[in-house]
Amino acid sequence: MRMEFKDCGCELDTENRNGTQGGGPHIHRENCRLGHQEPGRLAIEKLEEAVAQPDLKIVKDEPDLKRETVVQFLVEVNKACKGLRKWQDEMLLQALKDQVIKSPILGRCQFFPMGRVDPTVAANYPNQAGGADLWSIGARKFAGRYDQYAPVEEGPRMFHNGHDSVSVLCKEERGEEVCKAIEESWGCRWNNVNFTIKATAAHRWSAT
Repeated sequence: MRMEFKDCGCELDTENRNGTQGGGPHIHRENCRLGHQEPGRLAIEKLEEAVAQPDLKIVKDEPDLKRETVVQFLVEVNKACKGLRKWQDEMLLQALKDQVIKSPILGRCQFFPMGRVDPTVAANYPNQAGGADLWSIGARKFAGRYDQYAPVEEGPRMFHNGHDSVSVLCKEERGEEVCKAIEESWGCRWNNVNFTIKATAAHRWSAT
C-alpha cells in the first residue's frame, strides 16, 4: 500500500511482507509538516545557540523552552539538513521492507516480524548501531588486558557503558596506565575513518 500525504505530496510504502501496515506514516506526516512550516526568529536563534554552545543542556539551561520553539527549531534543522531527512526516510522504508536492521560492523540484528518498525530505531541505524559495535570491540580488547571478574582492588574494571563513552574504576596510582589502555582499546580505524579516544582520570566519574 502506498500512502500519499496531501500536505507534503510525499509517498510512503507501508506494506511489508505480511501485507500488514508497519509503523511510520504518522511520524513521516509530522516530520513533513514540520519541514514545510515557516520558522520563527526565536527558533533560528536557538539553532545558532546550539551551534555556538555544543555543551548546552536543554533541561538544565532552557527550562522555559516552549514546544512551539522546539517545533520551529526542528524546521530549521530539516531545512539545513535536507539530505539527512531523505536518508532517514530511506532507512525507514528499508526496515519496513526487510523487517530487520543490522549493525554495520558486527551484524547484530533487530527483527520486526510484525512489521511494526520504530521510526526512531530505523533513523538511528546504522550510526548508533555502528557506534555500539565499536564500543563492544573496544570493551573486548580492554577485557583482554584486565580480568573483569577479578576483585576490583586487583585491577581496573569497566562499570558504566555510556553508549559513546566508558567509565573504568581503578586505583588512583594506576590512572595514567588505565587512561592509555582505554585509548588504545577503544581507538581504532574503520572504513578509512579514524576513531580517536581521549581518556581522563578523576576522583568522580561525573568529572571526567
